[in-house]
Amino acid sequence: MIRSFGAGRLGQDPEVSYSSNNKTIAKFSVACRNGNEPEWIRLVCFDKLAETCAKYLSKGSLVSFCSKPETKKYEDRTTGETKYYTSNIIKDITFLSSSKPKPDPVSNDPNSPNSDAPDLPF
Repeated sequence: MIRSFGAGRLGQDPEVSYSSNNKTIAKFSVACRNGNEPEWIRLVCFDKLAETCAKYLSKGSLVSFCSKPETKKYEDRTTGETKYYTSNIIKDITFLSSSKPKPDPVSNDPNSPNSDAPDLPF
């Protein structure tokens, strides 16, 4: 069995859809380095993993992954040509960062560590 390993940043938020039997599907592309140019890897995951990726990943998130390449074919509607594309089915993914840290809510309580009160020297 062929396995692919890589790490990179998401190019867009995960696209979530549902199959006819109500299976969750998340699709997204990750930019991996290939010399000076990015190599875009199309990733797909299902069920709970898809739900987790949709919830915690967004454009710019850094991930590492292990996937199984899967090539499919389709017929181009305008030319009638048979075309092929490869998706990578995620077997394991590690969230290395979020794309943008969520700011802590600012409190009006001066004793709160997130308040706008000036720092005291003690």
